[in-house]
Amino acid sequence: APEQIEIASRAPVKAVLSGYLREADEGTGIFEREGWTAGLSGQRTLTFTRSSGSARPMKFQLRWSGNDGTFSGPSEIMLPLNKPVAAAISIAPKTNGVHCAVLNLVSAAGALTYQVMNTIVAAEQLDRRNSFTIARQGHAEWLHSQSYFINVPVGTPALRVDVAIAD
Repeated sequence: APEQIEIASRAPVKAVLSGYLREADEGTGIFEREGWTAGLSGQRTLTFTRSSGSARPMKFQLRWSGNDGTFSGPSEIMLPLNKPVAAAISIAPKTNGVHCAVLNLVSAAGALTYQVMNTIVAAEQLDRRNSFTIARQGHAEWLHSQSYFINVPVGTPALRVDVAIAD
């Protein structure tokens, strides 16, 4: 049986309550619920540390699963033993909504060695440009839901949501 390779990852987390995480604003994968909208782009660092296996550096292919084009980064990474290595991940959501992708580390032998989920939520903005109004139509199958993400400005005294349910 192939040797089990242990890898850990660290990445930024940005959500209203992320300061209360065990390590404030940090998790295993990128998770940002705040600050994104369609058309924005940026870069984040995803750090990997290999803690078992060969004493020599090991090469892994980086392959995305479920990526709608929001995430991109290097195609491979060399991980020495017990030394963190940073991978620059570019983020560019083209549409508002939730964008998730799993980053897979695949060994030289083709074995899936590590996976980490990455999530960006691009919200619509309530602001002067849209007169603080957003109107959307959607459809949900029976016993399902339709989600919309809206950034409500800090200090907003009230928010009104009108929903019309049609047959």
